[in-house]
Amino acid sequence: PLIAWAHGTVGVADVCAPSWNKRSDRDTRYLNHWLSQGYAVVASDYQGLGTPGGHPYLATRPAAYSVLDSIRAVQREPSFNIGKPVVLVGQSQGGGAAFATAGHASAYPPELDIRGTVATGTPYFTATAAPAERDPTKVEGVFSYTLYILHLVKQADPSFDLDGLITPAAQPVFDLTRTACLGAVWDAVEEQKLSQALAFTRDPTPEVAKYFPLMAYETLKVKGPVFMGTGGKDEDVPPAGQTRLFTDACAAGTVIERHVYPTLDHSGVVNGSL
Repeated sequence: PLIAWAHGTVGVADVCAPSWNKRSDRDTRYLNHWLSQGYAVVASDYQGLGTPGGHPYLATRPAAYSVLDSIRAVQREPSFNIGKPVVLVGQSQGGGAAFATAGHASAYPPELDIRGTVATGTPYFTATAAPAERDPTKVEGVFSYTLYILHLVKQADPSFDLDGLITPAAQPVFDLTRTACLGAVWDAVEEQKLSQALAFTRDPTPEVAKYFPLMAYETLKVKGPVFMGTGGKDEDVPPAGQTRLFTDACAAGTVIERHVYPTLDHSGVVNGSL
C-alpha cells in the first residue's frame, strides 16, 4: 500500500525542491514510521519546484494534481509492485495539499483507491478570508509565507505591481525568496526585523484577497475519512483557523477525526500525532 506524502513549505526557488535535498530529521523520522508499517512512500515536489515555471505556492488545485499525478506515475510502473490502496498524508502546506487532493480524487483520477487522509497543521483559506489576521507591526519568521504568496499573486496577474509594493528595506529579503529556501528567508526576516508594516508601502491585503479563491479548497466534502492533527501552540497556522476548517468540513459532510495536542507547535504535531 502507498502513502502519498505532501510536504510542508520549503520555499519557491527551484533549489528548495525536496528531491534536491536531504530530508529533515523530523520528516525522516515520520516517513520511516510509515515505511516500518509496510507502506511505500511517493512524494511530489509540487508544480514548479525544481522544474521550469514558478511554484504556485498554496494554490490548492496545482498541489492536488501534483500529488495525484505522483500516485498515478508510481502505480503505473510495473517493476515497483505498488499496491492500489493509497493514504494521503501531509503537513502544513502539505496538509492543505492532502486535503485538496482528497477533494479532487473523485473527479480527476477516479480510478485511484484512496482510503483516507492524514493532515496536520492544515491551512484554511476561504474565497474571502485568510487563515488568520496577524499584527502588521510584529516581527516574526512566519512573515516569510506572506512573501511567498506574493509570488503566487504575480503568477496569477503579471501586471501586479510588486516593485511599487515592496519597500527598499524589504527588497533584499524578497529577492532572497527567489534563490534561497525557507530557513534562510525566515532568518533574514528576523535579522532585518521585518514586519508587514515595514515591508510594504501599502496594505497588500485588498489586492491579495482577489486570489484567495486560488488558495481555497474547491470542496469541503472530500473522499474518505480524514484525520486532522492540530498543535495547540501552532503559531504558523493558528489553531482557530484549523478549527474552522474542521467545523466547516464536518458540516459539508466530510468524516473527520480531529486531535488537538495542547503542548505541541506547528512542527511538533507531525511526529506527535503518530
